Parts: sequence; structure tokens; C-alpha cells
Amino acid sequence: MFELILIGVIAGLLSGLFGIGGGAVIVTMLLYLGFDIKDAIGISVVQMLFSSFFGTMMNIKNGFFYFRQYYGVAIGSSVGAVIGYFIFIYFPPSFFEILLLCVVAFSIYKLISFKIRPRDNKQHKINQPYLIASSMIISTIALPIGIGGSII
Repeated sequence: MFELILIGVIAGLLSGLFGIGGGAVIVTMLLYLGFDIKDAIGISVVQMLFSSFFGTMMNIKNGFFYFRQYYGVAIGSSVGAVIGYFIFIYFPPSFFEILLLCVVAFSIYKLISFKIRPRDNKQHKINQPYLIASSMIISTIALPIGIGGSII
């Protein structure tokens, strides 16, 4: 039980510092502790529900929540979550371990090659079909391995 609390604290700390959901950390650490991949993914998905809720509340409070962007992401993510659920049920555990490894390796590569660009604070025109399609693809990949879409 202590290990699970410690994992939660570490994932929460990384989430707060880097803006990631912590799923990659949680799933990886649970696998290290000997959990089955599907159990680790299930625990991570429950954690995502809470962190997503509180993150949304903080963004609303601070004025960073843009409903025009939200509904496209919500539609795409919902469809992707259903597709991801069927992938989760019908694919073997080794598939998820390989997929998790690929996503973590990709994120490490992106972190190493990260370049800081000047930020413009103007509102951009939202391409809703693109937003829906990209959030659907991201959630289809992310949900079955128990990570948030921000890492992708």
C-alpha cells in the first residue's frame, strides 16, 4: 500500500511540474513492482479521471478553459476511448508493453530535441475537424496503455 501512495505522490509531483498526467510514470512503476500490465493500466486510468477533473477546474478558475476547443476534443476523445477500450480487451498484454515502450521512447526523443519557441498569446482559429480527428487518434493510442494524451 505504501508503494502505491508513493507512486501517486511521484506521479502527482511530475504532473504538477511538467504538465503530464503521470500515466507513463504510474504504469511503468507498477510494472516494476510486479503488477500485471492490464491492472497497472486500470489503476492509471482511474488516476487520470481525478487529475483531469481537478486540472479542468483549475483551468476554468484561471481563465484558460476555452469551450470552443473543448467540445472538439471531448467528441474525438470519446470516440477514441471507445476504440481504445476494444483494443484493450482484444489485444494481448505484450502488445501494450511494446506500445508503452514506443510511446515513452518517443516522448524521451521529443524531450531531448525540444526547442523553445516564442509564444504568441493571440487566439488561433480552431479547425474543429482536425481537433476532433487528432484527439480521437491520440486517445485511441493513449487509453489502452493508461497514459494521458499530453505525452503524445
